[in-house]
Amino acid sequence: MAMNSQFSLSVELTKLVPFGSLVNAAGHGLIRLMREIQASGSDFITEEDLAQVFGRNRVEPLFASTFKTAVKHSMIHEISSVAELVFEGGAGPTVRRSLNEPAYFSMVVQLSLLTFTHELVSLTKSLMKAFERRSQGATEYVTPPRYDALKGALRAIREQTCGFMWELVLSAVEKRLYPSVGWTDGCLYKLRMVPTLILQGLLDSLTAVQHLPENTYLRIATRRGIPTIVVWAHQVLGLSVKVDFEGQSLIFGNSPVSVNIDGNTQGPEIALLNETDNPFFRLAEAEPDDRLLPLPQHPLRDYGTQVIRLQDDNDDRERQVVHDAVTSCIAIARDQNKYRSHGVSGPEQQHQGVWPVGRLSCFPSVSRVVGVSKMLFASHEDIIDAIDLKLELPCAALAAETHFSARLLLLTHLVLVLGMAHGLDEQIVLHLDVIDRNQYEPFRIPDARIA
Repeated sequence: MAMNSQFSLSVELTKLVPFGSLVNAAGHGLIRLMREIQASGSDFITEEDLAQVFGRNRVEPLFASTFKTAVKHSMIHEISSVAELVFEGGAGPTVRRSLNEPAYFSMVVQLSLLTFTHELVSLTKSLMKAFERRSQGATEYVTPPRYDALKGALRAIREQTCGFMWELVLSAVEKRLYPSVGWTDGCLYKLRMVPTLILQGLLDSLTAVQHLPENTYLRIATRRGIPTIVVWAHQVLGLSVKVDFEGQSLIFGNSPVSVNIDGNTQGPEIALLNETDNPFFRLAEAEPDDRLLPLPQHPLRDYGTQVIRLQDDNDDRERQVVHDAVTSCIAIARDQNKYRSHGVSGPEQQHQGVWPVGRLSCFPSVSRVVGVSKMLFASHEDIIDAIDLKLELPCAALAAETHFSARLLLLTHLVLVLGMAHGLDEQIVLHLDVIDRNQYEPFRIPDARIA
């Protein structure tokens, strides 16, 4: 029979899927766990609240084994011994706890996917909104998680599960859905964005179709978020999914189909139906909800160009930023290495603040700068080739004339750091939301002269 609200369905599912308190530690052990979780930036109570919702779903066994193998160890990968440059990540208190508690593990896996495909702030706001919406119809008000606590929990999960390659899983689905679309189109990450309304409906409907496969099925209408929904429902939870999109019907998994996605309709709309096509609940909006934003991503090849384009679509300014970033890095590398080879302090040491190179103590060669620049700015290789490497670029004079915006500072650091790395794979996918404006505030370098 039809439910009065999504919350009514949630209550019934709670009866169907027994879910006691997850707090099975006691005394000093519990206090120590809470301290570890808080120190990681997460929140113990918020994780408990999230597990009450996401922890009801069963992760597909083979996928669970693969995920655990990828995230169970802390990882420190050295990419440059000279610069002591490493990639660090892996299991923290939230992940370690989840490896022994199925409900927490289910929560961690699903939220790891959502934090990989969506920008963190908008995901936090959308989950809060979804929790508030689904509680409508409750006999008493259900307090949603606090914004800062929820954001901290999501960030901790994203950081602690970075060892799992979601990109490979999503790419496999996208190659079937969009065979003619590639990263060069600059829009694949946008196709992964799930509308907030759909996200709200999935919180309970995925649990229903997983535990009542003979009596329920899910119907979704949306053009956005299809890759993420397919990975969530099929790869993670083991459900069969059918996608109707641009004249084709694709099935992920085996019959019977539990999730039907109509990719030809704008939507968003989501309905949980019984075996006679009567709805348990249905959610729809006349206007698209754009509150949930995609997490911009791009492979290392041409990554720098995409960072520029996120903030500025002017071709002339884009080419100027590329030229400024590369020439700045060449000047820094030449002067630093020249002064170091003669056993004297370089311009950065003599004139603090001349070059915004932060705490870098080692610098790549000019040839490495050029090579990395051609990878990061692959669309503008002609600009790099046109730079006369034999021309002595006056380090301090060039610094005085350059306006180091947050974007240019980031690109300069990126070229210099990656120039010291070895074994770089240009197909590595990185997030584009990397400019921390509290760290990279625009400023003009003061005039200075090298002694």
